[in-house]
Amino acid sequence: MGRLIAAEWLKLRTTRLLWATVPAVVLLSAVAVAGLVLSSEVAGVALLEPTEGVRNAALHLTSTGAVLVIVLGIVISAGEYRSQTATDTFLTTPRRGRVVGAKLVMGAMLGLVLGVLAAATGLPIAYVWFEADGTAFPAGSEEVWLTLGGVVLYAALFAVLGVAFGSLVRNQLVAVVSALTFVLLLEQVLAQAGSSIAEWFPGNAGAAVVRTPGDFLDPGAGAALLLAYTLAIALAGLLVITRRDA
Repeated sequence: MGRLIAAEWLKLRTTRLLWATVPAVVLLSAVAVAGLVLSSEVAGVALLEPTEGVRNAALHLTSTGAVLVIVLGIVISAGEYRSQTATDTFLTTPRRGRVVGAKLVMGAMLGLVLGVLAAATGLPIAYVWFEADGTAFPAGSEEVWLTLGGVVLYAALFAVLGVAFGSLVRNQLVAVVSALTFVLLLEQVLAQAGSSIAEWFPGNAGAAVVRTPGDFLDPGAGAALLLAYTLAIALAGLLVITRRDA
């Protein structure tokens, strides 16, 4: 399995998308946190109230950058079919379940790294804004570390979800467009419309994991739901891969 994971890393690190995603995660995480603070100051909203802790510091918005990992996850799996290397991969390793497993592990590892990067970007920005506002940053608050830990977990789960979805759909462009449309558009429309089922979709389950204020599931329930989605889609993708020619 170690060699398969190393092979997946070799494939991924030779793509331009990976090296474009790293600065994009940093930029989006920084812009999300700083943008909300700036907009609140313009509107005269007291965002940095100590009683609200890190929830008002908008650290949950560091997951804005981490959401890009779902695209990388899709590329890890569906990219094999786009580049027409899937046949060689499965001829080298006929046990296709091992290949899918290696891709899922690669996605989880990559998601963890990018999640840590997103959290590490948002934390100092929030700290600077607290200090500039004359408010002590609640570094000892449990809310701070639970939120940042949720960002890392969110990124890891979304990366694995992307790998699973790419294994199922196999067409990289279709998988990326449909995943982002569903998570970034359709789920938000349902949430804004007040639909009671919106909280049960993957994107809003992720919002629960990063402790976003609003009508979401508990963080633990959100993580469990995301994991259930991932396992179900990964199983469906494995069935598709084992029953179809590469």
